[in-house]
Amino acid sequence: MRRAFFRLNLTLLAAASLTLAFGEEPKPVEPVSIEPVRPVRPVEPEAVKPREAPLELPKEENAPGEAAPLAPVVSVPAPPPPDAAEAGQKPVRTAPGAGGPGWSMPQEEGAAEAAPPPVAEGPAAEESATVSPELQAALDAEKALKAKAAKQDKPVDHAAILALYQPLVAARPDDPEARYRLALALARSGQTEEGYKELERTVALRPKDGRYLTDLATLATRLGQFRRAEEACLAAIQARPGSARSHNALGNVYLALGGYKEAAGAYLKAVQLEPDNPTWMHNLGRAHLEGGELRSAVEVLSEVIQMRPKAPQGYNDRGIAYQQLNRLKEALDDYRAALHLDPKNAQAHYNLALLYANQDTPEYSDRMMAEEHAEEAVKLTGRKNATYLMGLAEALRSNRRYKEAVAIAQEAVKIDPSPENLGQLRSYEQLQTQGFVGNVRPVGKEK
Repeated sequence: MRRAFFRLNLTLLAAASLTLAFGEEPKPVEPVSIEPVRPVRPVEPEAVKPREAPLELPKEENAPGEAAPLAPVVSVPAPPPPDAAEAGQKPVRTAPGAGGPGWSMPQEEGAAEAAPPPVAEGPAAEESATVSPELQAALDAEKALKAKAAKQDKPVDHAAILALYQPLVAARPDDPEARYRLALALARSGQTEEGYKELERTVALRPKDGRYLTDLATLATRLGQFRRAEEACLAAIQARPGSARSHNALGNVYLALGGYKEAAGAYLKAVQLEPDNPTWMHNLGRAHLEGGELRSAVEVLSEVIQMRPKAPQGYNDRGIAYQQLNRLKEALDDYRAALHLDPKNAQAHYNLALLYANQDTPEYSDRMMAEEHAEEAVKLTGRKNATYLMGLAEALRSNRRYKEAVAIAQEAVKIDPSPENLGQLRSYEQLQTQGFVGNVRPVGKEK
């Protein structure tokens, strides 16, 4: 009987489900209930926390004169899934940055050290900051440190960057721009809460500065302080209604709360203000995807791919929409395109595993390839991602390798001992105990 299903929790962002069944099983002596794999979105290994659902904020383009993006690292409680959601594992969204193992919402400003080309946002006289000679020297030194790290292919020395701005703030505590740069440096070094507090001090000095308010909203969203994030976004939009970045940040807040229509409205406003910006367009496509507006998602994400033909995220997200529309040939093509552009994209490997594992579509079913791609996703995330581990366990179960499935599920439970994961582990243990043991070699070949 077909009992096992992969299931992905879009955590803060539940979308319409896609149920993918694995291969046939011998009938057990007694009925065994196979619970779906825990709905958890994959996250960076260091961000995994038991019983928490991670949110990875989008990366945004930098506006002129603004600092580079903030690194996305956060876990917040998940909102309840929409009524239309069904049980079953769903494909995983792509991670921000180059091949990282997390699901990424649209791009958030400052989410990577190497930001895309600046996007013109229009003049904002009230935000023109006064930069002292000392602060300018610190900015130049930070730029040089980042360039050196990039040239040597080494991590950025965040401690050195913090040391540039801390003395300036100590010497000039009422300088909002110095505090702003210190706040960004703290956030990029992983000290999100400290960066948030510093931004609050910055906003207190200049309460109508849209840049400060928008970045404050970004960090508040990461910390799960959604009311404060929304307040900051609305204040930023009031200060500069023509700012696409502020509208995009508001969309991030709504998307994190599961308000897909509201998020789409905010992202659409950003697109209307800057129609040539692929980031805003991609965020709009993802809001449609999360809200179950799959055809609209395909349409918007197709435009994104035209604008960014070499970015794997667009293909992966459109592939998810195609898969949920049961247009499996297009989904397969998109996942393969994502892997062609980024062979280490764990999400694309995982999504391919789900597609190949669906025994209800024999023309695309391939249990051997499903297991291979699931193993690659686990390998790429250093065996520290509970969702991918449970996915591999399910792939092993579909090939009747119950003993190995139990061992892999135990790994996942050590990372995330959620009721869902524990229930899934018990199901595998029951199958093994009832005598359905052995190592049936996967069969099939890639289509």
